[in-house]
Amino acid sequence: LVLTITSTAAWEAILMKKPAVIFSDIFYSRLSMVQICRNINDLPHMIKKQLVHFTYDEPELAAFLAALRDESAQLDLLQIWDTEGGAQALGKKRQDLLPFVNLLARKLHL
Repeated sequence: LVLTITSTAAWEAILMKKPAVIFSDIFYSRLSMVQICRNINDLPHMIKKQLVHFTYDEPELAAFLAALRDESAQLDLLQIWDTEGGAQALGKKRQDLLPFVNLLARKLHL
C-alpha cells in the first residue's frame, strides 16, 4: 500500500498492481484503483478498503494509458527553450510546436 500527497509514487504503485491512497488530485486520480482521501477521518477506512478489497483493473489502466498517448503531443522542450540560433531556429521552433498547437486546436474545436 502506498500513501502520498501528490507524487508519482502512487502512480508507480498502480503500475506495479499495488493499492494506493492519495490526498489530492493528480493526473491518475480518476482511476478506480486509486482512493482519494479528502477527509483525514476517512483514512483508516480507505486503508482497510485498499488492503482488503483492492482490485487491479488492467483494462482500465490500458485504456487510461491509451488516452494519455492519444491526448499527448511530442515536443522537444530543450530545443524550444534554446535562445540561440536566430531566425532559422525560430522557424524550426514553430515547426516543433505544431503537434502541440494542433492538439490544443482539436481540444478547443478550432
